[in-house]
Parts: sequence; C-alpha cells; structure tokens
Amino acid sequence: MEDSLVISTRAVKNIFIGSLLGPFLTVISGYLALQYIPLSRRAIIASTKGLFVLLGSYLYFNQFPPIIALAGGLVTIFELLLIALGRFKKFRV
Repeated sequence: MEDSLVISTRAVKNIFIGSLLGPFLTVISGYLALQYIPLSRRAIIASTKGLFVLLGSYLYFNQFPPIIALAGGLVTIFELLLIALGRFKKFRV
C-alpha cells in the first residue's frame, strides 16, 4: 500500500496559522511579562506553554495526550516552581 503525500488545503492553513501564532504569542507575552514580573517568574510562565497547547488541542482537535505525557509536563512545571520559589526565599531572608 502506498501512502499519499497530498495534504488538504484546510490542513495546510491550520498548520500555517498554528506555526505563526504559537511562537509569536509566546515571544510577545514573554516580553510583556518582563515589565511586571522578575525573570525567574517568567520561566514559570514559559513552562506553562504546554498547558495552553493541551487546552487548544483538546478544544480544536478533541484529543487528549496520554497520561504519561501529562505526568511529564506536570513534573517539569513543578521543578520550575521549586527553582523559582527557592531562589525567592533565598534572597528574601
């Protein structure tokens, strides 16, 4: 059986929009966040990008990732929270 390499116009349009909006919104929101919060907290916000991708994929494609992928994402966010809060407490004392 031979797989077709033909991609529908709608799929190409969705890929194009997603590839532009994702990085663009991430960079813009990151720079705007630096005006209001310290750099260590911005790392936490950047790490939550996966949560927004998760929400968008569920709403748009009606698909949810496997439990192991969710667990890995939560561990990553938890580690960044520990680092940021640990630095905050260290300098506050």
